[in-house]
Amino acid sequence: MWWLIAEAFFDVIPELPAPKPSPAVSTVARRLTGQGRSAVAVVQVHGPDAVSAIETNFKAASNTAWRTGQIRFGQWHGGRSDSGEDVVITPISDDQFEVHCHGGIAAVGRIMDDLSESGVQCSESQSSGETGANLLIREATDCLIHCTTRRTAGYAATQVRAGLARWTIDALDQLESDSQAAVVSLAQQADQILRHARWSTRLRDPFRVVLCGPANVGKSSLVNAIVGYQRSITYDQPGTTRDVLWTSTTLDGLPIRLADTAGLRHLVENKSNVISTDDRIEMSGIQHAQKVLAEADLLIEVTDLPNWKSAKSGSDFGDAWNVDSFLPPRSTTSNEPSIIRLVNKIDLNNDDLNDLMTSDHKDSVLWVSATTGQGLDELCLQIVGKLVPEFPSIDQPLAINSRQSQWLARLRPDQRPQQFRETLNALLTGQG
Repeated sequence: MWWLIAEAFFDVIPELPAPKPSPAVSTVARRLTGQGRSAVAVVQVHGPDAVSAIETNFKAASNTAWRTGQIRFGQWHGGRSDSGEDVVITPISDDQFEVHCHGGIAAVGRIMDDLSESGVQCSESQSSGETGANLLIREATDCLIHCTTRRTAGYAATQVRAGLARWTIDALDQLESDSQAAVVSLAQQADQILRHARWSTRLRDPFRVVLCGPANVGKSSLVNAIVGYQRSITYDQPGTTRDVLWTSTTLDGLPIRLADTAGLRHLVENKSNVISTDDRIEMSGIQHAQKVLAEADLLIEVTDLPNWKSAKSGSDFGDAWNVDSFLPPRSTTSNEPSIIRLVNKIDLNNDDLNDLMTSDHKDSVLWVSATTGQGLDELCLQIVGKLVPEFPSIDQPLAINSRQSQWLARLRPDQRPQQFRETLNALLTGQG
């Protein structure tokens, strides 16, 4: 259920002080998450009558006293006799609460209407104030509502609560003394944040993992084995997969899109300089596969045991895959994808597998059977390790989009304090 997801978001987040709205005489409610349908919506209630408004409309599953940072599950009944809607409420302070509910328009509208009837002033603004820090918080909130796994949502939620916004404000405070030593220290901290930028800027977007290699080596069977159900078409004939087939999965909390590509082989014209209709269809699939290869975050180059044995008998082990000749040139600004080389169908081996592994390839090649499952756990571990070599701590400031990472990259230890402040303000407000 959605409320279990919402509870999981905040189960891993430390009790950090949240940015508060400007003090006001009246009690105000505003939606923090974006307008429109989403999995989870967040409504903030802040003011002197916040506790009274919450208790009038909400019945918790347990009768414990309110405590800052706790997670309270219960029913939002709005003073009516029906059972109401499941919600999660988190007290941020004595006079500030967050209501986490289903993201549908009707569900949020009902909560806002009930709060209004309780004397709360309801605002259409999603911002909790007018300070520049809210740009970072708004960006984090937008990222949060688009996250699809508990792990990525946990990191995004930390950025909503404090994260990069709090680090930036604290950095500006440290520069009040115009200390060059503070500039050097903060530039080093920015470098530490950027260490994780390749992954943290992708919290809302799945990684693209592409299986490629010759036809009929079991790429489709491997996709099925990884995701745990029959998604790809498999048949014992080369060229069965004529197009790129995508499927979504999660590995260790990472959202991943797996691509099963057409088998790669060079097609040549016959003596009459005519390519058959079937070959033209296959050529179209190979061309599409090449485009996907160029955009991949991780390539899994697949061969099978018969191909490996054939290549082993020759002088060049690279012929077992022969994928490089199909890879289009990448732009100088793009990151090269990581690569995993894999030998499938090791269950077909009648000999000692160790005899087939040469000393210089044993550790650089994965040996897998999509049929028996042998080696699949190691494959999944390597996929995660190639995409995210190191996960940051949950409370660490992170750059969650390219704008933030670009401004952080401009923070240099040789800048004067005034230049450093200007760069930080541009990160904070988007103006600069």
